[in-house]
Amino acid sequence: MSEQSTVPFEDLNAKLDHWKAGADNASIRAAVTLLQEHEGWLRRGDFVWQCIDVMSASSDEPDGVGYATIKWAQVKDFIEGRVRASTSELAVLKFACALARDEFDWTGMGRAHRAMLLRAVTTALGEGSGEVVLDDFGKDIAARTRSALADHGGHPNPAWPTGEQLAVALVLRDSEYLASMDYNTPKEAAARVLGDLTIRPRNFNAWLDAVREAAGVETWSF
Repeated sequence: MSEQSTVPFEDLNAKLDHWKAGADNASIRAAVTLLQEHEGWLRRGDFVWQCIDVMSASSDEPDGVGYATIKWAQVKDFIEGRVRASTSELAVLKFACALARDEFDWTGMGRAHRAMLLRAVTTALGEGSGEVVLDDFGKDIAARTRSALADHGGHPNPAWPTGEQLAVALVLRDSEYLASMDYNTPKEAAARVLGDLTIRPRNFNAWLDAVREAAGVETWSF
């Protein structure tokens, strides 16, 4: 049974969470989560009335929560209807709508293009801070760095691929280990690591510091 648009925000949030738990589209889940974190649109009766289906729990539903779904085609119409909102509020809604509708075919992108997109968005929102967002390789190196510290005496695991060993040694500033692999300077090792990457960070030292921060290693250079 459909409910009125005056459903309390906390109840609406719970219903959206209930719907997300069974949804298999990551882009739509991310878009819903964005609006939940923003809160503003979910507290507007006109938006809820036009853009969200709110359903009460069925008699055989054990938790009695019900669910709510956002109608993204209606959200697009809502946006185009000259809705009154601040620039930032409207930007959040437009982004969520584009994400949910997969307007840029993000779900079809490969790893390299996803990394490019992530960097572009980070740069656009970073206000020139130079903050580095780690891609999958960077996250892997951070995890290996933690493993090196916990399980291998602060050195890379020799069983790892060469590039990963070198990257972890650079993160840990392990000159001795680099020398044991016949790399006499960090610059030589960095060149090898960069050569293996499909997408290279613009500032490798900043990338190393981002990995160090993720791994809980103090940030200072060789």
